[in-house]
Amino acid sequence: METGKVYAIVGEDDAPSAALLWQTLLDASEKGAAATLISAPGMAEHLAQSGLQTKAHEALRRKSLAVFETVPPARSATPPTPAANLAHAHGLVQDLTYLERKTGRRAQLLVINGMDTLFPALDEATLRFWRTCAEQEDRAVVLLFREHARALSALRPMVHVVAGLAELKSRYGATTLGIFHWFHREGLLASRSVAVRQGSRGALEVCEPPRGTQASNALTTPPPAADEAQFIAMGSVFAPQEKAPSGWRITDDDLALVQALGEDAVAATFVLAFTPETDFDPLARCIYGLRKRGGPRVKILVREVGTRLRYNQETLAVRLGANLVVPAELSTARFLSLSTMVQGQVFPHSLPSSYEQALKTSMPEQERGYQPPAEFTRTVRAALAQSQVLGVQVALVRLPLAYGLQPLDALRYCTIKRAGDLCGADAASVYLFLYACRENDVDATLKRLFTLPVGELFTGDDRLLSPRAIEDALRDYDSRGASGRFPELTGELARLASAPGLAASSPSTVSSAPQESAAQPTPAASRARNTSASLSAAYVAPPPAVPAPLTLREPRAAVALATSSSDNAEGLAASDLSPMLSTHS
Repeated sequence: METGKVYAIVGEDDAPSAALLWQTLLDASEKGAAATLISAPGMAEHLAQSGLQTKAHEALRRKSLAVFETVPPARSATPPTPAANLAHAHGLVQDLTYLERKTGRRAQLLVINGMDTLFPALDEATLRFWRTCAEQEDRAVVLLFREHARALSALRPMVHVVAGLAELKSRYGATTLGIFHWFHREGLLASRSVAVRQGSRGALEVCEPPRGTQASNALTTPPPAADEAQFIAMGSVFAPQEKAPSGWRITDDDLALVQALGEDAVAATFVLAFTPETDFDPLARCIYGLRKRGGPRVKILVREVGTRLRYNQETLAVRLGANLVVPAELSTARFLSLSTMVQGQVFPHSLPSSYEQALKTSMPEQERGYQPPAEFTRTVRAALAQSQVLGVQVALVRLPLAYGLQPLDALRYCTIKRAGDLCGADAASVYLFLYACRENDVDATLKRLFTLPVGELFTGDDRLLSPRAIEDALRDYDSRGASGRFPELTGELARLASAPGLAASSPSTVSSAPQESAAQPTPAASRARNTSASLSAAYVAPPPAVPAPLTLREPRAAVALATSSSDNAEGLAASDLSPMLSTHS
């Protein structure tokens, strides 16, 4: 890097990004150039991920490295304005200037870690401010972003402001460093991509090709294989009214036979079917076996026929070796076009050492449904880490309760059947963690999970989609849970599940009950009334049994109050830098 310039690095909240951050700081400090890190909350965990704690402590003792953690601006319903971003950036620089004058130590490298947390709505004026800061102070400024997809889309229109833009991406166990452009003392790097891995000492290392091979050999196109144009498809891939191409070999719906045909395959194309009668586990084993034996040039397609793979199943199929999953909505003509387009492709991912290992690292834990406060954050963190290995999208949704409702009143109408989907609660909100759920599918998932309309149970929703935002919310949940008492609803929900009369039901189900039940209560109905009375004692208003859809409250006063509170909080938010490891700063 070159002093007087600003650089942007887009990473993820994982070990390779942490290693890149801390190795950059340590390299600068070891070369005699003082380095300073200003980080969003979670810096201690970030350092632990890198495995470079010992070297970092040595640099702190030498005073060649200074580390600070700052509190981000208070969250509000509306994104911060460019003026608010500039005010926050000015505050950080003023605090840093004061500390440098006080200690007599000036950093030639400044790294801002967690830009997307400190500046949630990035704008060009903020980027230009940091570029001006780098030029005036004659130091290199590195802006590190943790939320990969959102940050990259925001930076692309402003790429002309920074002297370098790079991304660090991990997928399916392989990590790639991609350089869009990067100005340095010796010239310019552009459009470069290299495979990297985290070495035994924690630092990132470039994966070199094996000795005795040249880089040009790796790019040489292999000679055509004898089975390059061969298509082998299961019979159920085509519906009865569809006609298979004349050159295709159609086999019985026997996955063992398909695997046997793939014993000597080099570049053939195998087309498997996923139908309503298909068991996913044998299909996944077949995909893994074909890829393991055939190597990267074999093409494997999975066509959905009359049903759909779940999102996590689809991602696992690609992890195990599938080149493409063809959606059920596509016509036969489009399916045949896609099967032609994959010709010549080489499978780019590294395979797990065994099918069992892939299943263990890729599929969600068996926990599902309500988790008590002590277990909720632990279980969510485990599922979040698992989703990052596979690159599966997840969502944490916070649902503030409607006026007068308790968590139990809402959770009795929530039914979770899928492994990996979790829920928890504090005194005022219900939290839903949705594993393998795309952002566009959150609305449909909420409607499916609750038997009453979501708008009748909650005043709104706060959707957290990035690993960093979810981790920040979990940390806040833990801190509030330690200082206050959250409701523990395991016993009450188990009692509701075991008593049919207390099971969550929609208003239409209640109104369709037989008339004789009202005149002559059954034993189950009597137990329901007794249990309902005991629950009403614990949760005074309203009673847990909701006989009709809840009326929506008027939200204007609440919204005005929330807006006023968030504005005051934003005005009081300080940009004080809190020194970490104060004994060494």
